[in-house]
Amino acid sequence: MTAWAHALWLAWRSLRHRPGQAAVIVLGVSFALAAPRFTARASEVVEALLMARAETSPILLGAKGAPVELTLAGLFFTGRPQDPTPYAAVAEARRWGEAAPLVVRHSAGGAPVVGTSVEYLERRGLTVEEGRRFAVLGEVVAGASVAARAGLKPGDQLRSDGVSLSDLSAAAPLLLQVVGVLAPTGGPDDGALFTDVRTTWALDGALHGHGAATPETLATEDDDGQALNSAVMLAEEAALESLSGFHLHGATADQPVSAVLIWPKDSKARDQLLGEVALHPRLMAVQPPEVMARLWGLALQARRGLWVIFGAVGLTTAAFVAQTLSLSLRLRAPERALWRDLGASRRRVLLFVGVELALLFGAAALAAWGLSELGVWALRAALAP
Repeated sequence: MTAWAHALWLAWRSLRHRPGQAAVIVLGVSFALAAPRFTARASEVVEALLMARAETSPILLGAKGAPVELTLAGLFFTGRPQDPTPYAAVAEARRWGEAAPLVVRHSAGGAPVVGTSVEYLERRGLTVEEGRRFAVLGEVVAGASVAARAGLKPGDQLRSDGVSLSDLSAAAPLLLQVVGVLAPTGGPDDGALFTDVRTTWALDGALHGHGAATPETLATEDDDGQALNSAVMLAEEAALESLSGFHLHGATADQPVSAVLIWPKDSKARDQLLGEVALHPRLMAVQPPEVMARLWGLALQARRGLWVIFGAVGLTTAAFVAQTLSLSLRLRAPERALWRDLGASRRRVLLFVGVELALLFGAAALAAWGLSELGVWALRAALAP
């Protein structure tokens, strides 16, 4: 048996003889190593997700306000821009390239209802895996995650959220018709319901229908046991039976959208768009890649503070491990004396101890890698729509 093989065998037998001590050292070192590696890997994952979405969204047009709010609403359907933008801005934006309106104010079944156009679906590469695209008022296509979570399929109905049944002036809920399910993309689109902007205006109450309400209908309860007021009943009846009865209050050009996503036809059109909008008194144009880069830069500044904490934890762990190993070596002094009595040289004894330490720290490094990768997997799962 060679010296290295002998040292490895002795080290393994020694660690098996003291499993508790070995486990404490391995776990302590692995957690100290896993924390900074997980932070670095998590930063890469989040940055990749954010920037990938931003890079496919050249320009967002919206009312003057906070660029971050506009970007988050237009890209991730979270929050709301400070003020709506008139629908007339969509036609204006099409002078510079393709444009898709985005209305992000409503939800159904806890998922955001995004009013948009077929240009958005095409530009985002959203394909219908089952059913078809929305075509008329009240129809929606469900993202893959929404459909999987709620068990939606073409032909199902879904009522919009956020209506106070005690407020007769509130916009009436609609029974949205699910006509399609989108193929999964791994992005925010998987967690949304997509429909035509007219449906979101109906959810606002600007586009609505009229029907006949009777004492019988007003006393009716829905499947959830909730009493239906006239607004609810009329909206559901109109959405399901008499779409032609819906009419718009006000001009189409004045109806609100949250943002307009624009894909300029070339760099010249992009520069012209940015230049003209910069002089507009009520509109602004933001470039999501720049906004997200600035936002992520702030997050990275905050991350620097974590390295100070990791450094302190690392020093504490190193001191603990050093103390534990020093005590172990003192207690095992008779064992090393026996090795020397059996003819082992000082160099051979150092080899035995070194191989044992290498096994401990190698196991800790492997455990740290596994823990950090497990954390990254959990993060990806948590960020999934």
